Amino acid sequence: MKYIVLYFTMLLFVACSEDSSLIPNIYTGKVTALKNGQTWETPAYFDKLTTETGKYMLRADFYDKNSLKQASFSIRNIVVTLEKQNIRALNNDNNGLTYADFMILIDGDAIDTIYELDTSAVNNYIQITNYDSRLNEIKGEFKVSFKITDRDANNTSGKNPDTIEFSNGNFNVKVNPEWFE
Repeated sequence: MKYIVLYFTMLLFVACSEDSSLIPNIYTGKVTALKNGQTWETPAYFDKLTTETGKYMLRADFYDKNSLKQASFSIRNIVVTLEKQNIRALNNDNNGLTYADFMILIDGDAIDTIYELDTSAVNNYIQITNYDSRLNEIKGEFKVSFKITDRDANNTSGKNPDTIEFSNGNFNVKVNPEWFE
C-alpha cells in the first residue's frame, strides 16, 4: 500500500512540476524584438503554408514559466527573397500579400485579445537578410504594429494595451533547404 501512495505522490509531483517538454517540439529558432519598448524573446519557426504555393510563415509563440502559451505572433505569406516585404492588413482582397496577426491568450488556449495590423503605422515590414545554406538557417528583421480590432476586441482581462508595436525585430530559424533552391 505504501508503494501505491508513493507512486501517486511521485506522479502528482511530476505532473505539477515546470516542464519545458510540454512546449511543442516545432520551434527551430527564436524571435527577438522590442514589444512596446520592452525586450521580447520567444521560440519561433518558419514553415511552408499549404494554402499558398511558394509562401511561408514565421510564427513565434510566447510561453510562461508553466509552459502555457500566452501569446501568438505570426507573419504569413512571406516570399523567399532577400527583398523587403511590406506587411498589409488582412482582408478578402489580399491576393497573397504578406500579413501579420497577434493574439494574447489566457491559460494557454482561451483567446483574451486579438490584434490586427495598425494600418496607420509607418513601415510594417519583414525582410529575410541572410540564408546560410550550410546551416539551413535564415536570419531577418521585421517591424510591425498592431491595434485591438473593433470586431474582436474582447480583451476579457481588460489589462492589455490598445496597441502593440514590435520594433527592432530579428529572427533566426532553421528552414528546409528545398525551399531555397
